[in-house]
Amino acid sequence: MTAQKKESNIKIDRLLSILVLLLRKKRVQAKELAKKFEVSTRTILRDIDALNLAGIPIITYQGINGGIEIAEGYKLDSNVLSSEEMLAMITSLKSMANIIPESQNEILLEKLKSILSKVQLEKLEEKSKEMIIDPSSWFGFKNISETFLKPKNAIGKKQKIAFSYLDSEGRETKRECEPYFLIMKGQAWYLFAFCLLRKDFRFFKLSRISDFLVTNSIFKARPIPEEKRIAEQNWESNVKMIKLELAFEKNMKTLVNEWFYDCPLKETNERFFVQKNFPDEKWLIGFILGLGTGVEVIKPLSLRKKIAKEAMEIAKKYSS
Repeated sequence: MTAQKKESNIKIDRLLSILVLLLRKKRVQAKELAKKFEVSTRTILRDIDALNLAGIPIITYQGINGGIEIAEGYKLDSNVLSSEEMLAMITSLKSMANIIPESQNEILLEKLKSILSKVQLEKLEEKSKEMIIDPSSWFGFKNISETFLKPKNAIGKKQKIAFSYLDSEGRETKRECEPYFLIMKGQAWYLFAFCLLRKDFRFFKLSRISDFLVTNSIFKARPIPEEKRIAEQNWESNVKMIKLELAFEKNMKTLVNEWFYDCPLKETNERFFVQKNFPDEKWLIGFILGLGTGVEVIKPLSLRKKIAKEAMEIAKKYSS
């Protein structure tokens, strides 16, 4: 992209952003816009002239309470999207607000709202409160948010990244990758990237990434094999799985419904029995122990032994 074309694109983005702000606010001062877009007041005034030439009726007022505003009654065409489509888009954008605090999302929300009348906007705001999607943790999402933005920016610019990665067994490795996309699976965020160490496409859990660095090296996107594409991917095929048979005390029904809602339940007078496939990884022992004494692993026997050994070591540590 030439410098001239890049500058032209920046100007178009600024013009559109100014238009959105004017549609949402009654009156804005030129110096306020200049500060927001980090340009001179003279540049803002030239932008206003450009918008006027494009047919946008902008009026400039002088004096203490002066400023710039769009002529009353002017609205963008609201027939582009239906109310239902607007609601879906606004709900989606709001759901990501806690994770991606970007001005782009705020501007897009303002764009969507600006094409509605006051009555439509009030109805939409009321409707949007009926369903709230918040993927952030109850315990805070600040660190994930910070880790999230860096790979997201690298993906957009096709920049190679480097980081330290801690696997489920506690082994740390240095990785250099070509990032492709981010995905939320369950309650965790993952980065899908081509790992130059393993020479393959891999998923990396964001919470296990540290010392993240965006390099100046640009990569050319590789074709993603069909079996690696997210739409067709069998997540269980990436790791070794084991089939667990668990028995829960009757007072554990709430927990069973929460964690094993997709499993068939077998019920006796004393307990609930469920079967489910889990990754055969070290964290599974901690997960089972974290469920407390109300659960018992029936099968496999190998996992029963590992949990018994871990529990004895825990008891020994706390009894001393």
